[in-house]
Amino acid sequence: YLTQAPSIQAAEQPSKLFLTQQTRKPDKPNIERPTPKKIFPKKVFLSVNVHGLKRWSGYKEFFCPTFEIMGTVDSEVTETNQGKSFILKDGQGGIVECIYFESSEYDFVHIIRDKRYRCVGCYDTRS
Repeated sequence: YLTQAPSIQAAEQPSKLFLTQQTRKPDKPNIERPTPKKIFPKKVFLSVNVHGLKRWSGYKEFFCPTFEIMGTVDSEVTETNQGKSFILKDGQGGIVECIYFESSEYDFVHIIRDKRYRCVGCYDTRS
């Protein structure tokens, strides 16, 4: 047993030892854990017909498709609160409903029945 109070240097040393012992990590084998990789959808542009449009839209979880489709307007153009709605028919007999969203307050686009158009956009499978 000590009869005298420890000196200042002796009092600091055990705390330093304690801190180094506390932060010291035991030696473990280096085990690499496989981390799950997050897949970020890639932007893809596809030029397809109506059948390909419906088929490729099922892969939205893997990439963000933007479709290009060419066809003839097969119905009258109706004005809705969403935009201009019409039916587009491709050369192979496929039919798809299209909605044209106007980007400004001026009407620059005149969609005419029985004329061929190129439509670019996203396909919504819910409608």
